[in-house]
Amino acid sequence: MYASANTCIYRQLYQLDFTCDLIILSPMVRYFIESQQMNDLLSLLHRLFDIRITFFDMADGEVGYFDIKGMSKYCSFIRRDTAMNARCIACDKRNLLIAQRTKDIHIYHCHRGLAEGIIPLSDTRGVYLGAIVFGQVRIRGSRSPSFGDAYERRYYRMLPSLSRERLADIARMLKYVSEHIIVRELVRHKARQWMETLLSYIDANGSRRIGIADMAKAVDRSPSFISHYFVKEFGVTARAYIMDRKLRRAAEQILAGKRSAETARQFGFYDEFHFSKAFKKKFGVSPRAYAAEKRSPLKDTVKVGDT
Repeated sequence: MYASANTCIYRQLYQLDFTCDLIILSPMVRYFIESQQMNDLLSLLHRLFDIRITFFDMADGEVGYFDIKGMSKYCSFIRRDTAMNARCIACDKRNLLIAQRTKDIHIYHCHRGLAEGIIPLSDTRGVYLGAIVFGQVRIRGSRSPSFGDAYERRYYRMLPSLSRERLADIARMLKYVSEHIIVRELVRHKARQWMETLLSYIDANGSRRIGIADMAKAVDRSPSFISHYFVKEFGVTARAYIMDRKLRRAAEQILAGKRSAETARQFGFYDEFHFSKAFKKKFGVSPRAYAAEKRSPLKDTVKVGDT
């Protein structure tokens, strides 16, 4: 049950100029949004699906510039209560984090029973850029809540009602939209020069086990500098980034038909068991199952879960 109350905060923190075609959210992180194109895209999706579809940036704040469907009367009503508003914010952050970690569609029921979904965006290097968030809807056939007063129950009944299948279809469509956003760089992250050099070094040494000392030496910085500023720049540790990058590149090799044992050696894993364990932890399936699943794109893997 996300809000758009962050608009004034963005103006204060980032000095946004909403008359421009480019929003620069942070001079430190160098995070860019092509505002007009993103606005056109989100407005089109709103007209097509008639549900609330919005965008959260990499700091988990809703970008309030876009011409989208406003917050539902139900959510606006319950968020007037300070404690309830805090629960809504906590629910948003918790599920955004899940989507960021899995880097896949995440559909769930919020703490008040509404169905919502998150499509995380990551660039070609695996850097998290934010998320498309949609929902504030009821699952068709669901009962009105027994909690709350008469006004809350009335507003709940006014929420859009979708079947689980329709919700999953919208999620899949938004997944394709997210890929368009990445390819067209409507949302992008530009690292500092030392970070660009470091990322190139990591990619060029994918078969080696790279440590903090190696990375520091590659960009003429101290290990403590790398440890601190890598997290500040990308929101994950260098070690986590390297593992994510290796597994993503390994997944490409698996889809190309390369065997697990060969892929494990190529990307510096101890052995095939170590590789398969790490692969399954990230993607939820073994390398063999991953390849089979990707060859069957029509298989329904989108499920609605509880928060």
